Amino acid sequence: MQQANELESAAGIEDNTWQAAVLYCQAARGGSTEGQYRLGMLYAFGRGVPESRPLAAALFSLAASQGHA
Repeated sequence: MQQANELESAAGIEDNTWQAAVLYCQAARGGSTEGQYRLGMLYAFGRGVPESRPLAAALFSLAASQGHA
């Protein structure tokens, strides 16, 4: 998660955002609610991944069902 956050924070480098999405996806699949939320944010705004509000909503719902605020 820390590496993904650092990659996402590196402004202006689209490839970094894609790499962050890959790491968030791995964390989300491993049950990380923060990974689910952050991946949802990337999908919600189309940062590094294709914009998909339905997928973002599903990820937010999954994270929330496990206690993420």
